[in-house]
Amino acid sequence: MTEGLPTQLQELEASDPYDLTGARRRYREMVANGKRPEVALRSAKLLVGDVSPETIRTYGSKLNQWFEWCQDNLCRPVPADPDDVLDFLGWLAERGLKRRDGKYQASTFQSFRHALSGLHKALKHPDPFDDHDLVRAVNGYGKTYGRVERQAHAVRAPELTRLVQDALGERTLSALDLRDTAIIALVADPQVGISYREAAELTWKDVLRWPSEGTDEPLTLLLSRGKKLEREVEVPNRIALVEDDDHREAGEVPMLARLCAVASLRAVHASHRGRRGDVTPTGPIFRKDDDSGVTHAAVKKVIVEGCKRAGIEFSKELTVDDRGLALLALDEPEFFALRDATILLVSWWASLRRSEVSALSVGDIGADARARGLFLSVRKSKTDQIGQGQLVAVPHAVLPNGRKHPLDLQTSLHSYLSSYARHLGRPLEDTDPLFISTRGEKSGERLSDDSVGAVIARYVEDAGLEAEIGEYLSHHGLRAGWATEALSGGMPSEAVARRQRRASTESLAGYFRLADPFEDSVSYVLDLDAIGADLLTVEDVLFNLND
Repeated sequence: MTEGLPTQLQELEASDPYDLTGARRRYREMVANGKRPEVALRSAKLLVGDVSPETIRTYGSKLNQWFEWCQDNLCRPVPADPDDVLDFLGWLAERGLKRRDGKYQASTFQSFRHALSGLHKALKHPDPFDDHDLVRAVNGYGKTYGRVERQAHAVRAPELTRLVQDALGERTLSALDLRDTAIIALVADPQVGISYREAAELTWKDVLRWPSEGTDEPLTLLLSRGKKLEREVEVPNRIALVEDDDHREAGEVPMLARLCAVASLRAVHASHRGRRGDVTPTGPIFRKDDDSGVTHAAVKKVIVEGCKRAGIEFSKELTVDDRGLALLALDEPEFFALRDATILLVSWWASLRRSEVSALSVGDIGADARARGLFLSVRKSKTDQIGQGQLVAVPHAVLPNGRKHPLDLQTSLHSYLSSYARHLGRPLEDTDPLFISTRGEKSGERLSDDSVGAVIARYVEDAGLEAEIGEYLSHHGLRAGWATEALSGGMPSEAVARRQRRASTESLAGYFRLADPFEDSVSYVLDLDAIGADLLTVEDVLFNLND
């Protein structure tokens, strides 16, 4: 019932229909006791933040079943009669036995108890579970029908690499991408000195001379053919300066080669030959999808958009560094892909829950003053309901040769934030949500924790992740995977618990997953050769000799 409540408390009805925060109850009590409505509202709003949205959703799903059962059985849901609750638990146990996927797990049964207790506490009613028989009934269910609890598959570092790679995908340049690359490399190069109009009018007939293979000869273009200002220009063949070994390092194309307009024009030439089937392409060099030539305004727009994507100031002629940034921005993954890859990395490295990832804002991430990595400010968590917060340090992931590892969070975050600002069309502010929705009516809003949890599900199949028996694949596996790597690497459990914002180290036992379930088999520690030496058969000896 929301009658007589201010708008702010009425809006809570959708997310907290059972008043698990107790805010609506307290407001009514204070007004009834003579407090002014604005004073009561101010005080009641403080109660709203005490219970996490995740807890409200979890308890709410259990209370839905309780209220439906009470309605069907003509029972009072609140305050509940212990006999009715015991009757409900018996019905719940019987119902679980008939489920196609098996009986309820003991933890699920316990969650009904916590939901009912939480509701009565919020509404200032006696807890029905003060009746010890109800506690014994819940415990009895676990002892009678208990089974191995399913756990989230721990995502180890190699699996995380595959997930991130799958999220980013294989970037292949289209004919238009090749065109834009050539425009930036050629037209924005001050050493060439070509205008937008001259570039738009270029045809393949205007290529007077291609460089000979393996030489540093320039490419020669004829500009403004047949006009008063007709002239020849030489385009530097920078790719000739790149050693063969440079191409092989980490599978990357050196930036010097990417800045080479000659190489870019060769790529465009090859794409035109492939599209038309001609031995020698003809017509405009820079063309639209319909093969007609672009306008001089379109040439300029390519450079303007390239500067915008790279976050640099537009200029007709760009420095080598700025041209490089524009080219890098041209072939970076889409905003959606960068967002998902960064969610996977920040969830793993900072060992964050879904709700903690959802709550991050742009200003919650900062660089370490000594360039060792990043700091993340987790303002509130499951075990920190009062909001004391915690700074989580994430070190750089660096290879032995000093290069950044593909899993380096700062590298991914830098690309993502640049793309994010371009997506918004404005500079980012500290209060902006770090991750936003890109689809439907909620596009542009903070990404919900459910949507954060759905990210990993999009990539597990293509990345080849498989859950073992008794496991399932979920976002929680990123957190479990980091804990497994940390504990396996020798990090003390106390440090892992602090990092994961746990109340104690006791719960870590259930989160320490072995990469191989057979790692803790006794065969790994026993000297079986010595123990079974006197039991070897003739066949065993012959087999070993043959080896």
